[in-house]
Amino acid sequence: IMITARDELTDTITGLESGADDYLVKPFDLKELETRMFAVLRRTKKQAFKEIVYKNIIINLQKRSVQKDGETVHIPLKEFLILEYLITNEGVAVSRTDIIEHIWGGESLFESDKLDVYISNLRKKLSPDIIQTIKGYGYVFSLPKI
Repeated sequence: IMITARDELTDTITGLESGADDYLVKPFDLKELETRMFAVLRRTKKQAFKEIVYKNIIINLQKRSVQKDGETVHIPLKEFLILEYLITNEGVAVSRTDIIEHIWGGESLFESDKLDVYISNLRKKLSPDIIQTIKGYGYVFSLPKI
């Protein structure tokens, strides 16, 4: 993120063309900087995780496909969206609330127990050790060391 006092449009264009992911003009609010930093990280994570290979499992995020032992595994859209969200936050504990808000838009009618069913289905279809439960909080996607 390029932070500068130069506020002309040509300066912004030059900064972005020179490789900056974002351009922020001083003065700015720290919350704006924080939000822009998270946006850059989110974009970077999505680009970094196009295909995950673990043991006999291949997860292709671009194609939204999963293979296990060379066979295509059917994963319904909501389950795949949960998996994708956890993968893009690999190694980070994601709260149940965050998952529900991200996947269902925080629908007040969504029963959070259903999330447990989706996670259980993913574990059965893939591998029980790639999604860990953080008791009282949420879940974390983490590939065990082989």
